[in-house]
Amino acid sequence: MTDIGLIHWVLACLIFAVSINLVLTFRLFDMMRTMHVPGVNAVPLTLPVGELAPDFSGTTLVGKTPVSSVNKPTVLVFLSSKCKECHSKLAELSRIQAALNSAQVVMWLVASEHPNKLKAFLTDTGLLNLVVAMDSEVRKSLNPRSASPFYLFLDENRVLQASGIIGDDDWLSFISQMDGILSEAEPAL
Repeated sequence: MTDIGLIHWVLACLIFAVSINLVLTFRLFDMMRTMHVPGVNAVPLTLPVGELAPDFSGTTLVGKTPVSSVNKPTVLVFLSSKCKECHSKLAELSRIQAALNSAQVVMWLVASEHPNKLKAFLTDTGLLNLVVAMDSEVRKSLNPRSASPFYLFLDENRVLQASGIIGDDDWLSFISQMDGILSEAEPAL
């Protein structure tokens, strides 16, 4: 009896180890999809700067309001509740909303996750009304590697002006401009 019990215990440990190995392998594979390796023809992060972005449409997560590309400068932000870096960007995105309105810039958070996950992720941020679910093919053409936290700056004609990972030089320049608008709007003390 003890030999059979020992065999069952060893088999259970092996099954557990294989399961953990599979989970870690798939996570590593997912991380490698979004990495850029010099000299390897990897899927680009997005369209080339200066190229016309596809016409996009979708519905807002809150209220299911139809949304489409507009003739205004637009910032598309791709976030994921699984991304640790994305969590640290929520306060910044919330802070600049008033400046975006003043500058007549539209910002959409592009959804690719289940609505319940997004609602939990964005609770208490004031960003839920900016979440848009769009056609997966268009979303993939804008962000082929599903990178996050990722952004696209489109001009009023949907021409890509800049893109990258939130926190790069273009993003920091944009945040600086939005902070300048916010400080100008503050009443003098």
